[in-house]
Amino acid sequence: MWLGASPNAGAQPAALVRQPVLARDLVRSLHNAYQYGTDEDTVRIWRTRLAGNAAMLALLDGTMFRLAFQEDSSSARYREAARDTLAPGAPYALVGLANTVANHGALREALALLAQATRLSVQRGDSIGQSEALMGRALLAMRVYGVDSARSLMGQATALVPARDAWLQARAGCTQLQVDVRSGAKIADSVWQSRERAAREQGPVLYSTCLFSRAQYLENSGMAAASLALLDTVAELQRGSRQWSNVAATWQWQGNSLIGRGRYREARERLTASFAAARRSASLSGEAWATLQLGEVDRKLGATGDAIEQYGRARALMTTLGDATGQAYADYAMAGLHHVDGQLAAADSQWRGLLQRADRVAPQLAVQGVLARSDIARRSGNLVASAALLDSAVVLMAARNMPGWRAEWRYFTGLQQLAAGRAERAIAQWDTLLREHRTLRPPARFEVVSRRAEAQATLGRFEPAWRAFTEGAIALDRWRLSQSTREQALAAIGDRQFDWDRDLGLATTAALFARAGRPAEALAMAEWRRLRAAQQIELQRGALSVESTPSSGTVVRVVDSSRVDPARLPTLARARLLPSQAVVAFMTGRGGEPTTAYVLTRDTLVNVGLPPIDSLSTSIAAFTAFLRAGARPAALTATLSAQVLVPVLQQLPATVTRVILVPDGDLHRLPFVALNDPLGQSVLERYELVTAPSVEDALGGAVSVARRSGASSVVIGAPAEMPRNAVTGMPWGRLPGAREEARRVARLLGFSEQLAGVSATRDAVTKRLVRGGPVLHVATHAVANPASFVNNGLVLQPSDTDDGFLSLAGLQAQPLPFDLVVLSACASGEGVMLAGQSLHGLVSTALDAGARGVVATRWALNDTAIVPHMVRLYEALQRGDDVVTAVHRVQRDAMREGISPAIWANLDYVGDPTLRITVMPPRPWWSRLGHTMRGWLRAAGLK
Repeated sequence: MWLGASPNAGAQPAALVRQPVLARDLVRSLHNAYQYGTDEDTVRIWRTRLAGNAAMLALLDGTMFRLAFQEDSSSARYREAARDTLAPGAPYALVGLANTVANHGALREALALLAQATRLSVQRGDSIGQSEALMGRALLAMRVYGVDSARSLMGQATALVPARDAWLQARAGCTQLQVDVRSGAKIADSVWQSRERAAREQGPVLYSTCLFSRAQYLENSGMAAASLALLDTVAELQRGSRQWSNVAATWQWQGNSLIGRGRYREARERLTASFAAARRSASLSGEAWATLQLGEVDRKLGATGDAIEQYGRARALMTTLGDATGQAYADYAMAGLHHVDGQLAAADSQWRGLLQRADRVAPQLAVQGVLARSDIARRSGNLVASAALLDSAVVLMAARNMPGWRAEWRYFTGLQQLAAGRAERAIAQWDTLLREHRTLRPPARFEVVSRRAEAQATLGRFEPAWRAFTEGAIALDRWRLSQSTREQALAAIGDRQFDWDRDLGLATTAALFARAGRPAEALAMAEWRRLRAAQQIELQRGALSVESTPSSGTVVRVVDSSRVDPARLPTLARARLLPSQAVVAFMTGRGGEPTTAYVLTRDTLVNVGLPPIDSLSTSIAAFTAFLRAGARPAALTATLSAQVLVPVLQQLPATVTRVILVPDGDLHRLPFVALNDPLGQSVLERYELVTAPSVEDALGGAVSVARRSGASSVVIGAPAEMPRNAVTGMPWGRLPGAREEARRVARLLGFSEQLAGVSATRDAVTKRLVRGGPVLHVATHAVANPASFVNNGLVLQPSDTDDGFLSLAGLQAQPLPFDLVVLSACASGEGVMLAGQSLHGLVSTALDAGARGVVATRWALNDTAIVPHMVRLYEALQRGDDVVTAVHRVQRDAMREGISPAIWANLDYVGDPTLRITVMPPRPWWSRLGHTMRGWLRAAGLK
C-alpha cells in the first residue's frame, strides 16, 4: 500500500471540513485502523463526523472497499469522491483510485491519476498530499520508466515533506530505500537502522515495507540466507496487518530466493501461495510475478515446455500492465532458457535487446546479461569480444555495487582463458575463486572443480585432473546424501550457479582422457554423470507438484554411485558379460564438444571418437520423421550409420551378436535398429540391440524389487468411455485395435488379469499395480510429452471419483514390481530430456519403480496395425526366447516381410538385457472363467 496511517487522527473542528487536512487524516486513520484490526469502530466514528458530506463519505467507502480488495466498488466510490475536483478529498480519492487500478494492472492509467492528484494538491497548497502523490508516482515510474525517473520524483517528494510529520518522513525514507535498492546504490548500515527504527514507530505497514527493501538489498549483495529469514518476518507483519497484495509480493520474492537455493518444492509452494494471495487481493501484477517464478521452477526441474508457457503467460500479463521491469525479467528468463539449451544465436539476440533497457528498468540484470553475452561469444569462438564483455562486467559491478557477481565473473574469466589456450591462467582464476568464496555450496564448488580438472587435462596433467575430479565428485555425492529434503538433493544434481553449459564440459574432459589412452577413467567419468542424471529423474518425484504428496519408500531400483572407480566397470564386465555380448556407452556434450563411444566387452575396453552431437541432431530428427512416415531413405540411413554406429561395430569381436546400447543426449531419440552394419546391411540381420539406462544397468549392477510370488500378469486395455484430453478439451479417440490387442494378449499370457473397458478405472489399476507380477501389458492412450511434466500418464476409464487419467505423478507414488512392462501406446518411450543426458517419462518411471524391463514406442502407432506384432512378441516368449531375442525377432521379421518401418523401428526395449519371462500356454475356458470370477470377488472385497 502506498498510503499509510498516522496512529492518532484526532477530532477536527467543523471549520476544517473543506480543508485537505481532514481528507488526509481520514485516509490515514482508516489505514491505521485496518492494519491494527480496529477498522469497524473507526469507520463508525468517521461516518458520524462526516454525516451529510457525500464526497468525504465516498472517499471513506472507497478506501475501505480497497482495503477489503473489493476493486469494482472501490473504484466507483473513489470516482464519486473525485468528481468534484474542488472538493478537499479529490486528490486523495485520485491517489486511492490510482492504487486500485495499478493493483489491477493499469500502471500508466495509475500514473496519470497520480499526476492529476499532484496538480490538485499544488492548487490547494497541500504539500503533504503533493508529496504522497509524488512518492506513489516514483514507485510506479520505477516499474514503467526506470530508476532515473523514480529518483527525480523522489527528489521532489522529499523536499516537500515537513519535518514535523513523522509518518510522512518515515514513508519517504522507506520509499527512497526502494528506489536506491533497485538502482544498485550502496546503503550504509546506519541508514538502514535509522529508517527501520522510524518506520517501526509508524506501524507494521511501513515497517514491513522497509524490511522488504532490506531483504532485497541482502539478496542483491549475495546474502540469500539472511534475506530469506528476513522475509519470513516481513510476511508475518503483512499477514497480521492484512496486506494481501504485499504478502503476495513477499512470498513471490521468497520463492525466487528458494529457487536460487535449490529448494524447489518449497519454492513452488510459496509461489502458489503468492498467486493465491494475489488473486485474493485482485493483484494482476502479483499474478504475473508469481507466474514468472513458477516458470523458473519448471526450468530448473527440466520441463522446458512448461517453462516457456509460464514465461509467455507472465510476459503477456506484464505487457498488459505496462510493467517494463516485469517485461525485462520475463525476457531475461526466456534468454536464459535458450542459452542453457544451446540456442546461442537466439539467446544473444534476446540478451542484446534486454541490455538496451536493463540499466534503466532493472539494473541488477545488467551484470548477468553482460556475463551471459561473454559466455556466448566464447562458445561461438569470438574470444576478443568475450574478454571485452568481461571487462564491461567489472565496470558495471563497481558502478552498481553488486559484489555478489564477483564469483561469476571469475568463473567466466577462467573459461575465457581456457578457451584462449591459457589453461594455467584459468586454473589461477578458479583457485582464487575457491579461496575468496570458501562458503560456496557444494554444487557450485563442483562446477569450479570439474572445470579445473578440464584445464589440468588440457595440459596433459591427467593424474591431478583425475584426483581433482574424483575428490569433487565424491564430496558432492556425500553432501547430496546428507541433505534432509529431496529438493536439496535435486539441487546437487541438476542446478547450476555459474555455468550456462549443463554438461559442465565433462564430455570434453572425458574425451581428453580417452585420447590419452585412459578409457577406464573416461568411462567412469561418463557413468558417474549418467548416474547423477538417473538420480535426478528419481528426485523429480515430489518436487513437481504442490498438490501431490511426496512419495516415500517407493524408489526400489538402486544404483551405486558412491564411488568413481575406473576399475569397477571392466571388472563387472569380466564377471558378467558373455562372449556374445558387448556394451556400447555414448557420452555427448553441447557446443561442439566431442562425442565418444566406449565399447566394453568381457576382455576389452576401447573408445571411439564420433562427431559432436550438435552436428547430428538435425539428421536424427529428419531420420525419425521419415521412419514415422513409413520411409527409410537410403542416403540418410547410410550417413547416420557411418557417423554413429559403423565405427563402433567395427571394434566388436566376431563373437558378439548382442549389443547393449547406453545412449546419451539426443542419441536417445535415434532408432538404432533402423541403421546399417559395416557391410551395408540392416543391423538387425546380425545384431540384437537392447537399450540400458546406464552401464551399471547393462552389467546387472542395478537391483530391482522382487515381485510377489504367485502374482499373475496384468493386461490394461482401453476404457469403454474415453475421457477428455486435458490439452485439447476433446475426448480421446476410440481404440478398437487396442481392445482387440488386450483380449488376445490376455489369452496368450494365460494366468492374467484383464482391466479393460469399464473395469479399467484409476482406482482399480493402481490397487492392482502394487502387487506386481511377471508382465504388465498396457494397450491404451499414453502421454509422454518431451517438453513438459504436466498431463503425462495413461488414459483410463473415468469414474465418480476421478477423471480417468493416471498421471506420471500417480505412477511415481507406488512401486511397480513387474518383470516386464509393455507400453503398447503412442510415443510411450518419449520424455523430458534432463540435464541434456537422460529421458524422464513413463519408461524411466517404470524402471525406477521396480520394473526390470520396458518395451515402449518411439512415436505414435496405429492401434490396429500393431496388434499382430504384439501377438508375435508373446508367441516368441512362449517359445522360450528371452525378452531381447523376442523383440529382435519381431523387428527383424517385420522388416524382412516389408512391413513399414513406422511399425518395427518404433519398438524399443529398455532395461535388463538378461530378462526372461515364463509365459504359460493358454488355459481351458473353464479355468479362465474361474480365474476371472476370483478377480471379480477380489475387486469387490469378498475374497
